[in-house]
Amino acid sequence: MHGADGVTTPTEWGGLALAACGWVSALLLARGSRDSFALLVVLASGALALRLAYLAVDPGLSDDVHRYVWEGALVVAGVDPYAAPPAAAELEPFRQRFGAAFRAVNHADVPAVYPPLAQAVHAGVVAAAGGAEHPARAHFFLRLFYASCDLLVCVPLARLLARVHQPRMLLVAWAWNPWVALEFAGSAHLDSLAILCLLGALASFPGHARGSSERCASGLAFLAAGATIKLLPAALVPFALRLTPRPFLWTLFFVLCVVLCLLPFALLTGHGPSLGGLGEYALGWESFSLLHRGIEPLFARHFAYDLGWSDPRRLARATELALWLGLGAFAWWRRLELTRAAGLLVGGFLVLSPTLHPWYLAWIVPFLALRSMPAWSALVAASPLLYWPVDGWRARGVWEEPAWLFPVLGGVFWLTLAFEALRAWRAAR
Repeated sequence: MHGADGVTTPTEWGGLALAACGWVSALLLARGSRDSFALLVVLASGALALRLAYLAVDPGLSDDVHRYVWEGALVVAGVDPYAAPPAAAELEPFRQRFGAAFRAVNHADVPAVYPPLAQAVHAGVVAAAGGAEHPARAHFFLRLFYASCDLLVCVPLARLLARVHQPRMLLVAWAWNPWVALEFAGSAHLDSLAILCLLGALASFPGHARGSSERCASGLAFLAAGATIKLLPAALVPFALRLTPRPFLWTLFFVLCVVLCLLPFALLTGHGPSLGGLGEYALGWESFSLLHRGIEPLFARHFAYDLGWSDPRRLARATELALWLGLGAFAWWRRLELTRAAGLLVGGFLVLSPTLHPWYLAWIVPFLALRSMPAWSALVAASPLLYWPVDGWRARGVWEEPAWLFPVLGGVFWLTLAFEALRAWRAAR
């Protein structure tokens, strides 16, 4: 798929539209289906074929995997990737050693951002591929690993569907989503492992009732692993602890699990994790957004971009964080079932994030199987449009979002969401 220069062919757009329509149709048909062995075989075959198709080609839409290879190689060599950016002078010996891997790294002036368990996983996969001296092989191994995690998401998702008495054919929401397969089998984004941990935790806990010790232990262990791969699952910890018989003791257990998840990175590098480039990412990164685009300009009318406390970027993000915490407080006050609370917090994060990359939308996809959410389904179906500015970025180093992109994606999302809210309000009267 091409992009900002308007060179995408009608054939490519036709293929994208056909894939989106096929996924939406499969999801709608699955809601009224009855499970059968034959249908489940078709579901599994389609899911596997989709991943194999993407593994056979390199879509080249994201270069994050090159950062995974570089940082994984540093960790294998005992170097802390949070301490210095790839372009730092002290890493010159490694640039000489892993030259091909370094040249493909994005944002070489920014230190590592990914949490420590993700770094340890990347180190293991890169080592299994023979090191960063073989970047193409390491690249493929990472795609294969995250495609496998992607397929495994179907296991806890099937358990959650059984819990709410929904047909297992609704697994098509995840298994047959072409963009999910693209992001993991195609681009090797680490989110598939974090989503697997989140779904594993949700499937471990019983819902509203308090769980057994075994289920509490597995659920909190999954959350600890997810939080040390991608931070978002940590938001579910207070809700999970509410389902434990002795919250204080289980809090200690969770902390122990986090320490164990940090241990591989610490043993490999001799250092504990640090913020690295997280602060720069949190303050400076922006792309397509659903709400941030309307919040930051309000502050920019009255305050200067001076990196101080009143910088519009800081104020906007503080406002968004407060709104997201407010959603969490609402879920806590209403005592929402754990999976419902997770869906609300994930959706809230995506709405409020100043950076909505296409693969971030994979986080909401499992919840589309558990509950009908037309606004999110429409946004996920159209998510490849978020790649439109990629060519312009590569050619000119400027992320130029076309004027029509937000009306097409954000406008449809907000209008559909408003219609859903109005229909729910009328039904409640």
